[in-house]
Amino acid sequence: QSQQAMIIIEKAKSDKYTASSHSQIIKSGDIVSVKLIVRRDAGKEQVQETKYLSIHRGWWLKWVTNLPKHNGSFKIQAHDIAGALDTVSLYSGLQMNYIQLGQSFSLHHKRW
Repeated sequence: QSQQAMIIIEKAKSDKYTASSHSQIIKSGDIVSVKLIVRRDAGKEQVQETKYLSIHRGWWLKWVTNLPKHNGSFKIQAHDIAGALDTVSLYSGLQMNYIQLGQSFSLHHKRW
């Protein structure tokens, strides 16, 4: 019985329209949700289970099966190479602080 797991970080759905919210590319400061997808073989068929990261009782992290309405949004903050919070980086005069593959980051719960 084999099992595979993936963690997906995606932008949280927003009611507000901004240029950043329309793009799927994640920048430092964006609001994101975290999804865990587990695929396992159950005999001859493959079963997929999806869970979402949520805050439980205001403090603990918990994987839940339904998309949380209020406790599943986190603000993502990029870290620089030394591990400190990244300051504003400039690219052609614009703020471009996209999260890069392999870059460390922290998640901060978005309080409602």
